Amino acid sequence: MKRLTKADLKGMNIINPWDLAGCQDVPKVYVDYTPYSPDGFTRFAAWLVMNISFHTKKEFACYSPRRDKESKRVEALAWATEHYSIAEWERSPFGSYHPKGTLAKIGVRG
Repeated sequence: MKRLTKADLKGMNIINPWDLAGCQDVPKVYVDYTPYSPDGFTRFAAWLVMNISFHTKKEFACYSPRRDKESKRVEALAWATEHYSIAEWERSPFGSYHPKGTLAKIGVRG
């Protein structure tokens, strides 16, 4: 199978990590990075653990993204692993992390 791209996902009506999480079995969870936005919509950069089944999220703030972006990513994945019992994660073309097997479930390899 070819490597999956955002365009491939868009062709399947999957336009963002939320839509991709909807293809998963329960729990419908993913981890994604939100950069700082000077327009006032985000106060700081953060890794977010999102559960679309319950419309909840847990934030791991990166007050200095250059310094702690990677450590907060690891912390967010560890927290999600513990709270949702997800053994392995895979990175999607969006840059988000989903339970391993999510991309295979929609019929492609990421």
